[in-house]
Amino acid sequence: MKVWGLGLLAAVVLAFAVPARGDDAALEPFVAAYDVRYGNMSVGSSRIELRRAPEPGRWEIVSQSQASGLAKLVASGTLSQRSVFELDATDVRPVTYRFDDGTHRTGRDVALDFDWRDARVRGTAEEETVDLPAA
Repeated sequence: MKVWGLGLLAAVVLAFAVPARGDDAALEPFVAAYDVRYGNMSVGSSRIELRRAPEPGRWEIVSQSQASGLAKLVASGTLSQRSVFELDATDVRPVTYRFDDGTHRTGRDVALDFDWRDARVRGTAEEETVDLPAA
């Protein structure tokens, strides 16, 4: 499952971006925009945003990537990821994770919900049901 690698990458980036204490006041919203290149040729763009979620104590990180030029022949849609997480004095815990490959097909999409009361992560990943223990 290649998509799991994207989620893992997002989790690693998030782990290094969040202070060890999980101090909500230490996080600052940001937007980063990138030009995606293959050699000297621009093949797309990517935008990442960290923002407060509407629910208190929660944050969300949203990433969107779009192909441009000839790269649109291979990847025509907007690739998007969205993760909502809780931040408290001791922990960073994911709440939801969504990945959409930008096509009308759902074969590579991921929708995961983290239930910390039951210590489970449930949803679908690449059209397979997910029901795993949440560590």
